[in-house]
Amino acid sequence: MNILNKTFSLNNGQFIFQHNFTPRPVKSEFNLHIHKCYELYYFISGNVPFYIEGQQYAVQSGDFLIINSKELHRACIAEEQPYERIVMFCKPEYVNFLNTASYNLFDCFERRKLGYFNITERSKVLKYQIDKQIIAIEEQFKTGAIDSEIMIFSIFVQLLVKLNQIYLHENALQVYSQGRDTSKTQAILNYINDNLSTKITLDLLQQEFYISKYYLCRIFKQSTGFGVYEYITYKRLLRAKELLCEGISASEVAHHVGFENYSNFYRLFKKVYGFSPKKIKDEQHEDWRI
Repeated sequence: MNILNKTFSLNNGQFIFQHNFTPRPVKSEFNLHIHKCYELYYFISGNVPFYIEGQQYAVQSGDFLIINSKELHRACIAEEQPYERIVMFCKPEYVNFLNTASYNLFDCFERRKLGYFNITERSKVLKYQIDKQIIAIEEQFKTGAIDSEIMIFSIFVQLLVKLNQIYLHENALQVYSQGRDTSKTQAILNYINDNLSTKITLDLLQQEFYISKYYLCRIFKQSTGFGVYEYITYKRLLRAKELLCEGISASEVAHHVGFENYSNFYRLFKKVYGFSPKKIKDEQHEDWRI
């Protein structure tokens, strides 16, 4: 069975598998976004730098990325050349019942700082046979055998264990050498994430980090691929969505995440999510991407 550009879903959407091929990718179709699940991304071909929370990853064929549910990211299409990748989305409940008091299958997603250790280079992918497990999962979807769902689940759990091994044993030894601008940008990102409920302006950031707001905007965009206010807005809306799902009223949420008036919050929320804040409960079950 040909599964190219098809979406496969297991356990009522708890696990989704896609093998996508885009002959002529259009940059405007790959926007800044975030998922309310975990993303596992295997890059096959194309020219697609990846921006994840202040880090730029120049992905090469055979590289593997992991992205958690709080990391804003974007595939930045550099050239109109064929773009092929395999993407898996997983909700925690798919395998959570296997976790123990001493071991969490999602450690490699949850214990990282945002934007750090997202990438596993091709050499490690081959060393840990990550590529073979991805191919094995795809083959199970192709066959559609009676035991395929169980096989896919089993292989995927093994894949998570291997990713944890890479995170704990390989990345722990890796030291990132950051330039001055990258370190400054990371400090700005940390500040924004810690102060979403307060008013954040370019003038405030300029005073806080002792650099001109024009230089700040330039290095922020270069390092993250996002505009400063674009990043702040998406982060606030992400936090708003979490609070709304907890049952807090929309007006309270708007104030809590730093919006000065409700109408502005309502307009931006609906623009990004496609529905009003008060309809969040109706949309939760089908929302994978922001």
